[in-house]
Amino acid sequence: MKIKLLLLVLFLFGVGIWGYRVYEVNKGVAIKYDLDTYQKDEWIADDKLRFTVIDLSYGAIEGDEDYSYVPATVKMEVENTSEETISVSQLIESKLSYGMDYYQTMDGEFDVNQVKELPPNTTIPITLVYSVAPKYKNKAAQFYIDQNLYTEKVKEQFKHGKRYGIVVDL
Repeated sequence: MKIKLLLLVLFLFGVGIWGYRVYEVNKGVAIKYDLDTYQKDEWIADDKLRFTVIDLSYGAIEGDEDYSYVPATVKMEVENTSEETISVSQLIESKLSYGMDYYQTMDGEFDVNQVKELPPNTTIPITLVYSVAPKYKNKAAQFYIDQNLYTEKVKEQFKHGKRYGIVVDL
């Protein structure tokens, strides 16, 4: 009987230590996700830049029977509103999403030099072309903006226990 009681006490002690350790590891992790959602043609502004997604359009199905895709073209305008030259290259790393399916690209039409070093008070067009599954042709999508463009907002929300993101409904 004493052995069973001792084993039970040791087991409960071990569970207590494990529970405390799990708490310590997870106490600083953001548990809520806060998304600012914008619409097509709505300007999204930050301290140094503002941009808008103008259009999402689809091309014809390409490829063969083993692999086919549809080019989905996202057009946007980006303006440097600061007094310094900035990089907006993170916009090219933004994701096009259809539910749980995400697509990334490096294809499109943009001036690489201007994207890396956008002069003050300058507006440029950026066109990105994503290769998406044919089942998504003419379907609504979401455009998730890379968090490196608004790191201060991400850090501020994290202090309040929230993950933060910006998405454009298309």
